[in-house]
Amino acid sequence: MTGVTCGRFLRVYISVHPQTMHLRSADASSSASSHRGKRSCPIPGSATRPGRARSSISTRVSRRRFESRSSMRMIRGWYFANDSKTSADPTMPQPPNDTIHPETKTESMRAFLGGRFVVFDGPDGCGKSTQFRRFSDWAHAQGVVVTEVREPGGTDIGEQIRAILLDPRNSVMTVKCEMLLYMASRAQLLEERIRPALERGELVLADRFVSSTLAYQGTAGGITTDDIMRVARIAVGDLWPDEIVIFDVDTETAWKRMAAGRANSAPDRMELKSNEFHDRVRQGYLQQCRDDPARYVAIDARQDPETVFARLIEAFVSRMKAGIGPRVRR
Repeated sequence: MTGVTCGRFLRVYISVHPQTMHLRSADASSSASSHRGKRSCPIPGSATRPGRARSSISTRVSRRRFESRSSMRMIRGWYFANDSKTSADPTMPQPPNDTIHPETKTESMRAFLGGRFVVFDGPDGCGKSTQFRRFSDWAHAQGVVVTEVREPGGTDIGEQIRAILLDPRNSVMTVKCEMLLYMASRAQLLEERIRPALERGELVLADRFVSSTLAYQGTAGGITTDDIMRVARIAVGDLWPDEIVIFDVDTETAWKRMAAGRANSAPDRMELKSNEFHDRVRQGYLQQCRDDPARYVAIDARQDPETVFARLIEAFVSRMKAGIGPRVRR
């Protein structure tokens, strides 16, 4: 039977047996719903568009076809997640419930991200490097000029400092020495690369910043927040990030990821620290999220990379719509 003939047959069958077709569609929808459970957000694109009438049958068929696909789709350059999982930590900010609509304009996001300073941070093994790369590629696709930097490092001087900090042979290094070396690398990076890029109106994506020092050398290492901030104000002045994205993950999951990622390489000096140390690091990050919710964005990073990335894009679209995270330099 050809496609045209099949289509005609279906229309005739529906006109003759509308009640039967309705019951079959409803039963299929009910069965599918019983397997999927309740959703945390409406399905994007499921509402009828103005001036475009749609039958209840075609809507249900379209909905089932949509739901059978992957949990993430790109529609006109925008990602959305179809996932009802939430963070196990009740203190963490939850992902936004608003749907990312296809009509959201790329130009709006380009204007929102241009000249913005965004930091990706979190415990070792949280998956931030993967999300960093994906977000940078996504921003490029929106037409945004992106400058990528990492800490420690990002400059010739910074890379030399990085080698000292991560070398396992330097196990006798004190936490104060650590903190000052990180700040020295950061000061060079800011003046050499971050500030000029922001002045050119580019999006700066940083892999770690002062938030790392507060968690690792502060909460976990024992240096007071006041002492760290005094040095930070010398190193970075008033140039602080617009958004700090924290990828939260429990220590057990993080350790498994680190072990898988370094199958053929030795752990660095920071990765060699104890589980208790890394637990304190995680708590330090979560405390920062609670202390400054306007600047920090917490993402549950235990899930698969696609779901995490979808939540990340949702968060930035929500902040753009709400006007959250103004470019205020402390």
